[in-house]
Order: sequence, then C-alpha cells, then structure tokens
Amino acid sequence: IDDYFPAIQQDEDNVTTLFSLLDHDTPLWGMLIEKAFAKRYGNYEHITYGQAGEAIRALTGAPYIQYEHKDMSLDTLWYLISQQDPVDDFLIAGTETLDEDDVPKDIPGVAANHSYTILGTHVLSNNNKRLIKIRNPWGKPGFHGTMKGAAWNEETREETGYKDGKDGIFFIDLETYKKAFTETSISFNTANWASAKFLKTNDETQSVNPGKWQGVCGPKCTRHELTLKSDIKQTIYLTAQTWGVKSIPDSCEKKDNGLYHAIVVSKSDDVNVFSFGDK
Repeated sequence: IDDYFPAIQQDEDNVTTLFSLLDHDTPLWGMLIEKAFAKRYGNYEHITYGQAGEAIRALTGAPYIQYEHKDMSLDTLWYLISQQDPVDDFLIAGTETLDEDDVPKDIPGVAANHSYTILGTHVLSNNNKRLIKIRNPWGKPGFHGTMKGAAWNEETREETGYKDGKDGIFFIDLETYKKAFTETSISFNTANWASAKFLKTNDETQSVNPGKWQGVCGPKCTRHELTLKSDIKQTIYLTAQTWGVKSIPDSCEKKDNGLYHAIVVSKSDDVNVFSFGDK
C-alpha cells in the first residue's frame, strides 16, 4: 500500500479524511492498517460496519465468541465479562445497528453502529453495584456513563481509579449496559496457544456438503470431519473462513444474510467430533 488516503474538502481552509480521522496528533499506523484491510477485502465500502470479532480475527487470527444480550440474564452477562482478562483478551461492546440518521432511543449519547472497548469490571464496596469500565475509541465526550456527578465521591473515585478526563473512558452499571449495548464480543489471546497442532483443510479437495444451499458462484459448501483423542482436559477452538453479503456478488447474496458457520460437537468420552459447513 501507499500513504495516500481518501479525503474531502470541508471548506476553503479544511480538508478531512473520509474514514479514519486524522488529527494534529494522530499517528498514521491506524490509517495504514485500515487501508491494508480495505485492500485485502476489495475496497473501503466492503469494510463498512461488520463485526468487531471478525476484524480482530482477520488481523490477529484470534477466535472469538459473540453474545447477544437480548435473551441473557444479568448474572450470566456479568459472569461472561468479569471472568475474562481485558489485558490479554479483546472485549468489545457493540451497539444496535440502525439507519445512519437514527440514534438508540433508550440511552441518549450512545452511538449506534459503533463498537466500544471493555477495559474491566468493578463491584462497589458500599452498595455492591456492578460496574463495567468502557472506552469510546473516538476518545471524546458522548455518553459519560451512569456513574457521574454525585455518584462519584472521593471514596468511589479512589476505589475505581476513575478520572474525569476527555479520554472516552466511563463507567456504566450492568443493568444500563445490557440495555445500551446489544452484544458483547470476546476475542481470545492466542500468544501461548500450541499453533503447531492446528489442522488446515482445503475446500477444493473436499466433497460437497449435501446441505440445502450449495452456492452458485464461488466455493461450494463442503463438510469436514475430524476426530481427536486427548489424554488431558483442554479447550479446543474451531474456526472457518466466513463471508458476508458485501464480499460476494449481488447475485450470490442469501436472503437471510447467512454466513459460513462452524459447529462443534463434544462427546463425554473424551472424543471430540468436529464438523462444519453450510448451516
């Protein structure tokens, strides 16, 4: 890639970049990665919106799990977030996907079609209120969290390490978090994983899966089976290439916007059977 970026003339004196915003103190590495990512997937339009976990996996190879808040209890949601290490793993909070001119109605100030970083959790000692520490990557004011004003006395500030700055960081209680954000994505750190054990399969050499949708242009859905035996208890992750509606021709789009899904089936006798293919 080169170091030219798409920009637009705002007025006689100001020019702004169209995608990643360039400020007077903004380093260029983010814009360069974005341009390489856009080139990999065809153009900038192809990487508009999407899932944060997919973007992180494309850049790092990290598998991820995405949880929808709609049918999840508060206790389950808290457990899923609080048990993760935000230093090693990527925790992302996603907001509702709406038309460009719409905003989420429940929580003013929370941007639609946007991803926020989860930095950690904390339980207040005086009232056991469960808080989630979040950062808006825009790094500017918007939603300031439900812990603000009188709620931040000297004791709670010291306990949580909260500073009222303009870095986009805020605290939000668990109940409001569940309403303001529609999904939580956890991307796992693979630094210490035994990657030499990975098995890679090629769709071109596999038989076509007899599923209901075979595809009409591009790779057909295939089925793979793998049996593993292990003498120790371990967690095994399975990932597969996916495609969305923007990365295939219009004539190939599925009405339900289906993706290439991975299915994991674990047996209780220490034999794990994996198969994946068309949903």
